[in-house]
Amino acid sequence: MANTAQPQQQRWLETYSIASQTCALG
Repeated sequence: MANTAQPQQQRWLETYSIASQTCALG
């Protein structure tokens, strides 16, 4: 696992969190 993948995963988690909230509000 490269260190470069760390920030990418964090960004994906953030997007997933926002999408989850939007889905719940839907």
